[in-house]
Amino acid sequence: MALDFDSRVLILGFGAVAEAALPLLLRHLRVPCDRITVLDFADRTQALSPWVAKGLRFVRERVLPHNLSSLLATHVDRGGLVIDLTWSIDFFSILDWVREADVFYANASLESWDPSHELECQSLFDKSLYRHYARILELKPQWAGRRTAVVDQGSNPGLISSFLKQGLVDIAGRLVRDNDLPEEHRRQLERHLSESDFPHLARSLGVKAIHCSELDTQQ
Repeated sequence: MALDFDSRVLILGFGAVAEAALPLLLRHLRVPCDRITVLDFADRTQALSPWVAKGLRFVRERVLPHNLSSLLATHVDRGGLVIDLTWSIDFFSILDWVREADVFYANASLESWDPSHELECQSLFDKSLYRHYARILELKPQWAGRRTAVVDQGSNPGLISSFLKQGLVDIAGRLVRDNDLPEEHRRQLERHLSESDFPHLARSLGVKAIHCSELDTQQ
């Protein structure tokens, strides 16, 4: 069921992912095309022409540290939505802006301004995904009462992480429902389920390792 959404939407980047995401966005949100702006440093005029004909606005400009705030503020405002499908634009810079601007945010990857600089100048720990996730958790208290931000929802990590969590929920639910478990173990599983505590849920289920790989659809 589609939801009404009257605020402005800004899509950063229009590569292959954005081309697939835009029709899905309009399937699930009833938002007028003239409320949507796509911003990309490359010329996406041809790919966007069917959408521009419906009212969507395309802006060709490169997002840089010195113009990020002004560009975002030009194309989206309070209650709006930023969909970040870019590369080499600092994730944490956008995250800070959307929090202060009271804007919804969806992001596919934790990018940086200059990844090559990170590779050369930062320690293995500081440039790891683990450190990025830890930093996000450090920012969590600042988001109390703010708009929702859904981050790092690409393919892997991202969508596959949601599938994994649902798998843990399904297994635990089946065990609780269909098996004569010791009472303490049952209560433990039910508590982890109610709290969405996936690390401890996996441990209580006896999960030792999880391996995710792509399915070869040609076989």
